[in-house]
Amino acid sequence: MKTVLIIDDYDQSIELFKDWLSADDEKFDVIGVENVAEGIERCHSFVAIDIIILDLNLDESQGIDTFRQLYEKVRTIPIIAVSGYYKNDDDAVLMLEEGAHNYISKNKITAKVLSREIKFAIARYRRARFNRIDIINEHISNIEKIAAG
Repeated sequence: MKTVLIIDDYDQSIELFKDWLSADDEKFDVIGVENVAEGIERCHSFVAIDIIILDLNLDESQGIDTFRQLYEKVRTIPIIAVSGYYKNDDDAVLMLEEGAHNYISKNKITAKVLSREIKFAIARYRRARFNRIDIINEHISNIEKIAAG
C-alpha cells in the first residue's frame, strides 16, 4: 500500500481525494494536513510517505513559493502540485524544472486522473533513483579498476 500525503487547507478537497483514492484498486493510505509545516513534520515522522499532493494556494503561502517551501525540506519524496485558482503556466513549468513531478489544475482532476498521476510520479521517481544508483555504481567500478591498475 502506498501512502499519500495531501497538503490542502480546504477540508473538502482532502476528503474528496481520500474518497477517490480509497476506492482505487491500489487502496492508497491517505493522510491529510492543512499546511506545509505539518506536511514537513509528517514527512520526517516514522510514517513512510510515498508521494505528496500539494495545493499551491494555502493560507500561509501562494503559488511557487508554496512548492519551494516544501521542496526545500523534503527532496526525497515526489510532489504533485495542484490548484483550483493558480493559473500561471510559467511558474508551473518552473516548478517542474525545480523538482515537482507534475502540476494539475483541480478543475481537471478526476479520480482516474489523480490515481494515474500518483502511480506515474512514483514510478518515474523510483526509476530516476535507480538510474542514479546505477551511475554511482558504474563510477565506483571505474575507480576500482583504475586503482587496481
